[in-house]
Amino acid sequence: MGTAIMMAPFFFVSDWLTVWSNLPRDGFSLYYQHGDGLAAVAYLLLGLAIVRRMLRRQFSDGVVLATLVCLTWGTNLFHYAVFDGSFSHAYAFFLVCVWMWLVERWWERPTLVCSLAVGGVAALNVLVRHTNAIYVVVLPLYGIVHFRDMRERAIALCDRWRPLALAALAGLLVMAPQLALYKWITGEWFVNAYVTHGMGFTFLSPHLISVLFSTEKGLFFWSPVLLLSIPGLFLATGEARAFVWPAVVAFALQAWLIASWVEWQFGASYGHRGFTDGFALAAPFLASTFAWAAQHRKAIPPFAAGATAAVFLSVAQMIQYWIGVLPEANTTWAQYQDIFLRFR
Repeated sequence: MGTAIMMAPFFFVSDWLTVWSNLPRDGFSLYYQHGDGLAAVAYLLLGLAIVRRMLRRQFSDGVVLATLVCLTWGTNLFHYAVFDGSFSHAYAFFLVCVWMWLVERWWERPTLVCSLAVGGVAALNVLVRHTNAIYVVVLPLYGIVHFRDMRERAIALCDRWRPLALAALAGLLVMAPQLALYKWITGEWFVNAYVTHGMGFTFLSPHLISVLFSTEKGLFFWSPVLLLSIPGLFLATGEARAFVWPAVVAFALQAWLIASWVEWQFGASYGHRGFTDGFALAAPFLASTFAWAAQHRKAIPPFAAGATAAVFLSVAQMIQYWIGVLPEANTTWAQYQDIFLRFR
């Protein structure tokens, strides 16, 4: 119910306008449709604003702008805000952005309000998409640079057991309505919709190569600009470096989980929407790569050309998907070659 909860303010305004305008109060008339569309756009913009605020503390305005452009139009993030806005991804992207910002604040000072917010936001993200529980690993791993830091972090977490308990309590309260609804409808406290109708997981034989690189839904095939975040993992310094291990572990868990699901393509989608929620975690490393290129003038032309080409290709293919030229799923290499940059 997480997406519905986040849509609620827009729904109530739409409902009020519908009554005021004497239009059909059926959930599908004019204002409901526009409210639904505006909600996803609003959460995307709010998420990007948070990412911008976080990046500006370490990177120049030019680097931040390049990062936001690549993140927005070089991936399928824009698509899931303006075309398939009723999907959960723009909402989860916003929540991951808030989560990253709160984790930074919490490790600086675990106040009562911050601790409650940490638990509430994490739980709401799980309500949006249950598998987003993976992003909880950001909290314990944030700031770890070396293996020897693990012991100190374990001690720090033990010392902060009271704020963690408050966060857990807040999370439980946020999730309680969903658990109660499950119990009321099915008789079970938790329902795993991912294994219904024979659509289970094959954890010992995941489709990792296909999920990451294939023409079907490969993450890096359809969003090649994200490859620039890989060198950023090694180039990151300062605050960006604190997110290296959280990003690596969260991505690895997410990739393995997605690749292990029988329906690993996630059905009809532009690119692979299974990773869209966590794109904010790639931002510090895209920025780190661009910052390194900015300091080495000879690297600027190839990096700028590559990033620009990747963004334009993503936008072009996004438009192909919108007008029905690009298949919704199961795209073969032969099909891709045949429709490459064709718009009819």
